[in-house]
Amino acid sequence: MPALAPYVWCGPFSEGPADLPQESVHIYLWPMLDSDFAGEPTGWIIRGVLDDIEPGQPIQLPSTMIDLGDPPVPPMGVHVFAVADLNDYASSADTSSGSVVFETEPCLGDATAVSLTIDAVLGAEDAGPETIKIEGSISSGLNEPPQRDLFGL
Repeated sequence: MPALAPYVWCGPFSEGPADLPQESVHIYLWPMLDSDFAGEPTGWIIRGVLDDIEPGQPIQLPSTMIDLGDPPVPPMGVHVFAVADLNDYASSADTSSGSVVFETEPCLGDATAVSLTIDAVLGAEDAGPETIKIEGSISSGLNEPPQRDLFGL
């Protein structure tokens, strides 16, 4: 059964098994994290670097490629990742375009929710010609990060 609500939390920017020091908001709608998931992998992840979020201001795509080299290149802006039809799509692909607008400033002070609008085209992560359109709004209260390992499934 797919996840009915996203995982939404604040913390270091996570890329695979690595945590980078940039504080970020994480929004995962990733059904494979549910223990009873059975089916084709689908879902999406949005991660926004808090220092780059100004409520009401669009963050343009494509986003910068995340480089975990030595030293790692810090993430900037917003990063969107999606899986659909057995393909991976990312906002860092050259063919990505559009924007993400955070309506509120997440993770600061007494903030207990995240609200954003996305209108984007994500390019194939493998540099192929495929793209996927993602548009809509999400509002969710902050909760806890998933307890299952997203990358070790």
